[in-house]
Amino acid sequence: MMPKLLPALVLLLTSLGLAQKTITVDGSGHGDFTDLPAAMAKAQDGDRIVIRKGVYSPAATSKALVILGDAGAVIRATKSLPRFEVHGLAKHKAFVMRGVHFDLEPYSVFGTVPAPFYVHDCAGRVHLEAVTGALSHTPATYTLEINNVAAITLAGCAMQPGLTAYRAHVAATGCLLLGLDGPPYRMTSGSYAIDAHTATVELSQVVARGGSGSGHSPSFNAVRVNQSTLIVRGDSNSRYESGQHSLGRAQALYGSTTSTLVLDPSVTLVNGYIAFSHVTTRRMPSLTGAGGTLGGHTSLDLFSENGNAYALFAALPMHPLAIPGLGQSWLDGPTLLFLQSGTVGSSEHVKAATFVPKHPAFLGLAVAFQAIQVHGHNGFEISNPLVTVMH
Repeated sequence: MMPKLLPALVLLLTSLGLAQKTITVDGSGHGDFTDLPAAMAKAQDGDRIVIRKGVYSPAATSKALVILGDAGAVIRATKSLPRFEVHGLAKHKAFVMRGVHFDLEPYSVFGTVPAPFYVHDCAGRVHLEAVTGALSHTPATYTLEINNVAAITLAGCAMQPGLTAYRAHVAATGCLLLGLDGPPYRMTSGSYAIDAHTATVELSQVVARGGSGSGHSPSFNAVRVNQSTLIVRGDSNSRYESGQHSLGRAQALYGSTTSTLVLDPSVTLVNGYIAFSHVTTRRMPSLTGAGGTLGGHTSLDLFSENGNAYALFAALPMHPLAIPGLGQSWLDGPTLLFLQSGTVGSSEHVKAATFVPKHPAFLGLAVAFQAIQVHGHNGFEISNPLVTVMH
């Protein structure tokens, strides 16, 4: 039987929903605004902004907004408006974005340009789902730059180039992240799929490939971390590899001698890893999923060892909280809902689904899912977080 999603919260969310306003941005003139900056200037904390199909200008905000893009909704950075920015979120606030594609208007420039999506100096949370970027034809080195952010989640995002993070806690699940190829494939330098400094990076069911090079231009690792903790979960479909090079490929993962790696051996690494001051290899629960359409369902996929007992939970997301002996919980205790439990079979893959009520209060709501597994040699352990956005 498919469990209902957060039924205990319906009355609470209804009251919250009544306080929210939905603003429509439509370049054809059939909405409240024809471009995004004016809509974001007008919006207040808690408002939803729906972006219809079209190309829109970037803007900056420190408000707790929900931005939902229809298919074909594009934010295009330009020379005069180079970045969409989320900054200065207070600890009790959250910014949510789903279904938006980032692009960069071609213009002549020597060297590189800033990432078109910039999240920085946020004590609050940022949740991104199905956010994409395709900038391989541009001088941008990364699609997403994260700097001094307490908690940011990515689910089902696809970006080329990928992301860079500094002083942040990043949790990505079900994402495709690609680095840029360097010369002779393009005139500017290539890039890593993920580049992190002084950060905690949790990757689950991710596919990442670094940029290729030739001659004096090296190939790039899929992931490079410095003074950071890197946690890599998943099954064999989770794949990490460097770009190509005529003289050989770099390792998939690179960590400075001040970095720590926790690695699930089920993950596919092409050419392994190098450096890292400390490496732990062990099986870990990995959670991913998709869906979240109002009146539909969210599908969940848990990967764990055969014979492990498990339980699945949902709640409103919160900042990660370290629980000794278990891991980190991203679930808000007062809204916690038990979904289902059981034992992992020989396929080492559990499929589950939760029904999403067709209720307007759920539109744009970010919901966090996590699993707890129990196994004999390691005891209890919490999975990575999956944060999906109802739409």
